Amino acid sequence: MPAPTFSATAAPVIHSGYVQAAAVALLAAVVITAAAILLARKRLAWDTWLDMPVGLATPRPAGTETACQILLGESGLRHPGPYTGSTEQGWLVVLGITNPGRTPVRSRDFSIPLTFAFPGRQIHAIQIHPEQADRTARQPASAPTIRISAANSAEPGRSGRMHLADDYVLRPNHSYTVMLVLSGIPPAHARRIQQGGSLASGKIIPGPESW
Repeated sequence: MPAPTFSATAAPVIHSGYVQAAAVALLAAVVITAAAILLARKRLAWDTWLDMPVGLATPRPAGTETACQILLGESGLRHPGPYTGSTEQGWLVVLGITNPGRTPVRSRDFSIPLTFAFPGRQIHAIQIHPEQADRTARQPASAPTIRISAANSAEPGRSGRMHLADDYVLRPNHSYTVMLVLSGIPPAHARRIQQGGSLASGKIIPGPESW
């Protein structure tokens, strides 16, 4: 039986088929790699859930259980406006910090710690509560320590800047709720809350209400 022969025109067609197959395989590898990088990219979102004026009663003596009292619906409550007697201008602020990505965000992932500043205002009290979408999860959210910076303070011992410190992890779909009591008046025509910090290999996304 004679050996098969190929015409001169068949060889380029076969060669072209190999090239196309290799190109398709390369494109698929690039797409898969890009998708893996995108899914692994760390993301952190935050938003201002509440930023409302309140009245602050005169602080109680040191050592008592409550440092100050928040007054809602006081007569003459204005935004902004002076307070008379023992009541001063105050603010109740609630921030939400969420991990909307598919990869846990840890404290060591920040090249610069996550910071929030409140220009013109000073922090009197602060609490943080870890939340999770699935409350039956075996790995609950790990809350960071909130530290108040000493810089840019308009009042001795007070500051309008805080940052997340120590070791913590925010898993996908988990969030932190940060509640603050502040005093002072934010500057006019400026951002009431300023966010700082840098997430290595990721992105920090402010919510629409935070602009």
